[in-house]
Amino acid sequence: MSAHPQNPPTSKSHGAPRVGPATPPPHIVIFGDGACSGNPGPGGWASIIALPDGRVAEIGDHVDKTTNNRMELTAAIKALKAASKVEGAVHFYTDSVYVIRGITAWIHGWRRNGWKTATGDEVINSDLWQELFDLAMRRGESRSSGDTRPSRKEIGRVHV
Repeated sequence: MSAHPQNPPTSKSHGAPRVGPATPPPHIVIFGDGACSGNPGPGGWASIIALPDGRVAEIGDHVDKTTNNRMELTAAIKALKAASKVEGAVHFYTDSVYVIRGITAWIHGWRRNGWKTATGDEVINSDLWQELFDLAMRRGESRSSGDTRPSRKEIGRVHV
């Protein structure tokens, strides 16, 4: 009888597969969402943050008068701030196309154009976009050696 090379039996296991506690991912996983009733109207945001050591935090808050997009951005910003002292890549999950496209595509042009859109208008929520970009840059700097600007892939680590 030969042992399977990936699960060699031990004297204690008697050939049974080894089962133990789940190993947490080597990265930070964040699920963020924001919403409001009316636009503008009362709204809120929430994020669930799963850390590599297995700890999980739930954060959130409400705002009396806001927009849906501001709440979506706030969920991302507050979660990244909460996880700022924890090392590791961040996988951020959101259902917001606004956040996904904004941080992976639009933000580069906005920055280049002095926070103006392609038509010359002011970028809506530029205060929050600038804060989100700064947080992404700082995360990149903490992991990089030499080139401190995170790659577009690192900034765009946003999944639906």
